[in-house]
Amino acid sequence: MPSSFSPSSFNLASFNLECDGPVARITLDRPDKHNALDRDAWVALGETVAALGAAPEVRSVVIAARGGRAFCSGADIAEFATAFATADAAAAYGGAIAHALETVAGCPKPVIAEIDGACVGGGCALAMACDLRYASERSRFAITPVKIGAAYSYDDTRRLVSLVGPGRAKEILFFADFLSAEEACAAGLVNRVLPAGELRGFVAERAALAARRSRNALGVAKAVVNSIAAGAQTPPPEVSAAIAGIFASADFREGYAAFLEKRAPEFA
Repeated sequence: MPSSFSPSSFNLASFNLECDGPVARITLDRPDKHNALDRDAWVALGETVAALGAAPEVRSVVIAARGGRAFCSGADIAEFATAFATADAAAAYGGAIAHALETVAGCPKPVIAEIDGACVGGGCALAMACDLRYASERSRFAITPVKIGAAYSYDDTRRLVSLVGPGRAKEILFFADFLSAEEACAAGLVNRVLPAGELRGFVAERAALAARRSRNALGVAKAVVNSIAAGAQTPPPEVSAAIAGIFASADFREGYAAFLEKRAPEFA
């Protein structure tokens, strides 16, 4: 575990956290609940990702799940009676989940969702908040609030539209049908589909490769894509500054020197 990160500071009852060198792996661990997350788990997930994002030893993050039946079925419906008892309670509950998802989306390190099994509702929201989504062939996807007379959040819907487009998003939201992994990939919801037995190894390779890249370059790339996906027609000042600044960075000097010298770069 990174020396700057103390797992004892967080509630890890619903997931496990381990590090393999610069790659952090969060494994949701409520298989008996289809890896649904209660409010405390959402809060802990956000806090954990925030700490990993700030830990210099961590360079990429994987979010996976135990069990093989479900990646994540979203919010724990057992809490709904109290979570939605009043308007204030509903706002607090939704805010806690939204904050966790925004923390995942805003993490300065690459965050990869390793999806094996059902990915439903808030589970899709968690996957969409990640930078990349790789799924096993047996995975299935659905966004189902309409089935219980509820609504998907604005930010979650925005991410869905950004990935699949407005027409496909409406179809997914209106009918709440399950998509196969291949259908989800064709729609743009998933980056790639792999055999279940190959998924973890492939994701580990991708995460390790990301960890070897310049963290500055990856951070700028992520900020630019996220800004465009959010609808910015011109780069915000901080994004423009980041793009300009990278060409004066030590990583850029090391990168082009390594290229000229025909060796692997050693980024800070």
